[in-house]
Amino acid sequence: MSDNPVQYLFRKPRYPLICVIEGDVFAAKSHAGFQKQLETLNLPPDKHYNMIDVTAKGWTFVSGFNVISELSSLRSQLVGHGSIRLRRITMTRGSP
Repeated sequence: MSDNPVQYLFRKPRYPLICVIEGDVFAAKSHAGFQKQLETLNLPPDKHYNMIDVTAKGWTFVSGFNVISELSSLRSQLVGHGSIRLRRITMTRGSP
């Protein structure tokens, strides 16, 4: 992944968020957590990846520009998608 930090177009998602990348589901509690997970991947520069934040708004991560945008997101693909595999979940639930 590029050394450029992830930027936001117009507004930021509310963390935590879930992102589907190459059929795997990634979760991040913060901007730093999302950036750290991206650094482990070698993403092609011409891809868009769907995301959803804690408010259930759809977002798109554009790998070539390292940008997260609320524009042109496809929230419906995140729900009920049969080919998604769980790869890493970083969120934890607090004590009851």
